[in-house]
Amino acid sequence: MFAAMDHAMTGEISETEMPEANEDRFRGIIENALDIITLIEADGTIVYNSPAFGRKLGYEIWEALGQRFFDFIHDEDRIALEATVGALAGEDSAAAGGGGFRFRHKKGGGREF
Repeated sequence: MFAAMDHAMTGEISETEMPEANEDRFRGIIENALDIITLIEADGTIVYNSPAFGRKLGYEIWEALGQRFFDFIHDEDRIALEATVGALAGEDSAAAGGGGFRFRHKKGGGREF
């Protein structure tokens, strides 16, 4: 906060304040993004969801934390998406397919991505 005030008054940010200013800027971008941003551990556990997750899918952000990402994917899309993510995580990322998938909405149905 003080870095932002100092920057507002002088127009400059010191090197020690730069990481904090960048973190604040990127947090603002992520929290206001229209796209869903989800961070997933290697084992598929969701560790972060941006606010858009809740706005678009009907869940509270915390409801999916600690849950397996693929459990929120529509049954018909899950196997193909798991294969794509596995290929991207491995050495054969060129073999990863593209395309969309449906994410389960809390009230039922799916949202296509």
